[in-house]
Amino acid sequence: MKRILILTLILLLSACTKANDSVDIEKLDVKEVKTEISEEIEDEVNVSGIKVSKDGAVKELSTPIAIDFFFDPACLSCSIYNDEVSELINNKIESGDVGVIFHPVPFLNDKTPDDYSNRASAYILAVAEYAPDKTLTFIQNVLSESFRSEKLANENVPDSKFIEAMRDSGLTESEIEKVEFNKDSFVSIAIAAGKEFISENSKWINFSPIEDNGEKVIFTPFVLVNENGQYQNEALSLEGDLVKELENKINEVKDEIQYEKKQAEWLSLLSKYLWYNEHRDIKFIMK
Repeated sequence: MKRILILTLILLLSACTKANDSVDIEKLDVKEVKTEISEEIEDEVNVSGIKVSKDGAVKELSTPIAIDFFFDPACLSCSIYNDEVSELINNKIESGDVGVIFHPVPFLNDKTPDDYSNRASAYILAVAEYAPDKTLTFIQNVLSESFRSEKLANENVPDSKFIEAMRDSGLTESEIEKVEFNKDSFVSIAIAAGKEFISENSKWINFSPIEDNGEKVIFTPFVLVNENGQYQNEALSLEGDLVKELENKINEVKDEIQYEKKQAEWLSLLSKYLWYNEHRDIKFIMK
């Protein structure tokens, strides 16, 4: 049986290291949460993430480049990464070149005292549903280090703090009311996404750049940058300058897309040229 390690990466002084409390999938009981999920629900829910473009949360991205950002709301290193790269992400989204797929994966829920990972993920999913144009701001507010700092890691976070974050993100009272009324229905979706992310059959493990004793390691934050709709690049290693690493990868993918576009144009011209050469004698006879 393939063994997958679940790591929370601690980012310090722009360096990325393994956390001491890494979690082994074989020891992690994902069902040990306050809201369980049945197999029927798990087959039906959409665990493809929250797609965000400059138009807000959308059903499908139309941007040439897509960033996949996997995070657990209780993961401190995810918060640090969010704070580091949010300005770059916002600028790239506003340019229309990049869309971001946010994946709340609450696999650390049983390590929180108040069902925090599940609750925060459900709030994020509900805001995407009922206030799509404020989704990006809300995610970045809730994921910020100031929202749930290391000091608060072992304390309960009341719903009132999420309501305050929604107001700070520009949600109307009507939108807040809809989120509050329906948020619990999104918990099962969040749990399914977390289970899929850390399962031994998870497709995401194949994109990990990190190995432990010869085995692929999955971790959070887990960030992929690809041409939209294609998954072929490894996750970022989160080493050195985090902003520069992300920006360089975005530029690399952009260059690849432009190269492929030019190559397609040249092939089209070549095809037309070959067709013309093949048929010009026939055209001459017909004249």
